[in-house]
Amino acid sequence: MYAFCSPIVSIHTLSLHSCTPATGHRWANPSVSQLVRLMQHVVAHRQEAAARGLAARRRMASRYSPDAVAEIVAQQLRRIEIGLAAGMRRAA
Repeated sequence: MYAFCSPIVSIHTLSLHSCTPATGHRWANPSVSQLVRLMQHVVAHRQEAAARGLAARRRMASRYSPDAVAEIVAQQLRRIEIGLAAGMRRAA
């Protein structure tokens, strides 16, 4: 497990009147009581929290670094290119 997750109580969409780039995005409201319990656990178990934080950082870096995302995009573009080429051969 990488994170300390609090259950979601509700989800709402940011108002069109908020005038921010996040307008229309959804926001999850966590359970405050569960969040308090988790934060108390983090304070009481600092080594566990540090280990989880390090594991999460490594996972984020390996999956979402610019190089990792670029490779995902390149793979998808190759699949699209192959699909287009196959479609052109069928149409010819």
